[in-house]
Amino acid sequence: MTDFKVNSPDSNKAVELRYLSELHFGPMICFATSIGFKLPQHIGEVLEFVNWSPNAQFLTLCEVTYDTKSDLHSFILWLIDTEQSVAKECSRSGSPLRVKEITNAGDVIFL
Repeated sequence: MTDFKVNSPDSNKAVELRYLSELHFGPMICFATSIGFKLPQHIGEVLEFVNWSPNAQFLTLCEVTYDTKSDLHSFILWLIDTEQSVAKECSRSGSPLRVKEITNAGDVIFL
């Protein structure tokens, strides 16, 4: 697997994803770093899916956690305001969360 970068629509910001592992028959799990903005430090390993709003102010990352007792993954979808460097939890699930689009106002539309 390879590392890759997802640029914002205006190409002034980006998220670099470094491959760590993958879910069984699923998407890649990556370590994310930011370029041109500060990524909140509490966000851990994320799935490969990065979505930007058209104005590049907002992006979503799906964080992956693993519970060794239950042997299950859980997923938290974060909406990140790149101008304020804050993250808001949009949703939490037992399966990967996928986003169709983000509006310029920061509204998340799911697949």
